Amino acid sequence: MNKKTIITILLTLVTMTGQAQTTQKGIINGHSFNELPASIKQRVSSIIGRPYKAFDTSAFCVYKKFHPSQYLTDNNWDILCAFVQPGTSAKLDSLGINYNKSQLRLLEVGDLLSFDNGMYSTSMPIFGKYETDAIRKQSKEFADSIFPTIEPEILKLISNIEKLAYSQYTYSLVFSYLLDDYIWDNERLASPKDCEEHGTWRGAYWAMFDSREHVKIGTNGYGPVKQN
Repeated sequence: MNKKTIITILLTLVTMTGQAQTTQKGIINGHSFNELPASIKQRVSSIIGRPYKAFDTSAFCVYKKFHPSQYLTDNNWDILCAFVQPGTSAKLDSLGINYNKSQLRLLEVGDLLSFDNGMYSTSMPIFGKYETDAIRKQSKEFADSIFPTIEPEILKLISNIEKLAYSQYTYSLVFSYLLDDYIWDNERLASPKDCEEHGTWRGAYWAMFDSREHVKIGTNGYGPVKQN
């Protein structure tokens, strides 16, 4: 993987983190789900019945006792997918999704599901294939557009990493520098600690329809690999 590819992927991920924060309350491209055209609603509905492990889920958050993913016990993921398009509990019956009131309440406590005037609505962004492809395309185009401007400084950083004999960790170190230090400064992107509280956690938690081709990365691990 060359340096430009590394930087482009990093910038794409950073861009998507910001997009996920702005869609945390179920807003897609500035519109609520109910405002979307029927064709897009149908694509979003295609997520119903798709297993949790088939999605690419990400969480940039801080938490006290419970991580947002810990609320996804039993078949709670099926419930969230069903309510990407708001509905009453009768919708679950019509889809053949088993549930009880305790499950619905647990998802409300974790702020992954909201209830208002008899209608349930999923709060976390869960993107169908159409939305996932569109977001990734937009993110990559943004990354490509700014790469020429930031390339000199990023290459200096990579060079310094190599001089310190940490070249095998270049991907994670640059990712950490961009996201955890430069981007999350509450000016460019709100840090998890300063985001709205969601029950027991703060930040952004979202799911894309399918996984990326490259290895899953983050800043919470290390090891003798190029991507960790």
